[in-house]
Amino acid sequence: MTGCLDMLPLSLRFWARSTAPRFVIEVNTLDAIDHVLAHDLPAAMEVLARWAPVVQSLAVAGLIGDANQIDNHEGTTLIGLARHMLGQR
Repeated sequence: MTGCLDMLPLSLRFWARSTAPRFVIEVNTLDAIDHVLAHDLPAAMEVLARWAPVVQSLAVAGLIGDANQIDNHEGTTLIGLARHMLGQR
């Protein structure tokens, strides 16, 4: 891959701790890094559920961007992307 997924404008990190608050979620954008604290697993899952569609959409957009950069000789975009990801030519 060309590294587009590493350059997404948003990422999430999730940590579990033994002390309260039990969960820390880092929301990292190009301009800022914020931390959300969750006292229990249901609260942490609610935060992740709200952000997951945005992160997933950006990841898909990154993959489409990578697919568009693959040389035409690798076939259709989807097949070319699959071959590229598997290291095949």
